[in-house]
Formats: sequence, structure tokens, C-alpha cells
Amino acid sequence: MQGWLYIDGAFDLFHAGHVEILKIAQQLGDFLLVGIYTDQTVSEIRGAQYPLMNLHERTLSVLACRYVDEVNIGAPWEVTKDMVCSLLLPGLLLA
Repeated sequence: MQGWLYIDGAFDLFHAGHVEILKIAQQLGDFLLVGIYTDQTVSEIRGAQYPLMNLHERTLSVLACRYVDEVNIGAPWEVTKDMVCSLLLPGLLLA
């Protein structure tokens, strides 16, 4: 399949499971854009003790993954049509 693919998450304590899902996602398109939730969003969803790694640390972990082409720092919890359009990525595929 051709095109851009978007996947998002907290990616806290980056581990082999994250790498595997990013590898699978990357195989579905030509370009993988990964959204990373803010610390506030992660805390609101998972509880005050999370995330364990701050946004900067989580972003660096995701960027270091060979399957990731680009990151969207501060990704929204809900993907909306407006959010997708704001990325200006023709052929974006949502996973």
C-alpha cells in the first residue's frame, strides 16, 4: 500500500512492543508519522503518576526507532478530520 501512515500513542518506557507496532505500521505505507501525546494528556488518561518519561524523552525514543520518519509532538487524543487536514500530508493513511 502506498501513502503516508499516522499512528499515535504515549510511548512511555519505549519497549520492544512499541518497536514491533511501529515496524508493522511502517510496512503499510511509504512514510510513518507518529503522534506523541503530551504529558498532560497521558496523565489525564492514565493517572497522575504517568507518564514516567517526559515528552522530550519519549519523543527522542520514538525518533530513534528506525521505522519512524517523523513525529507529531503533542498529538491530540482524538484524531479528527481537521487534525488530519492540518498535517497537509496527501495520501495519509490512518491506522
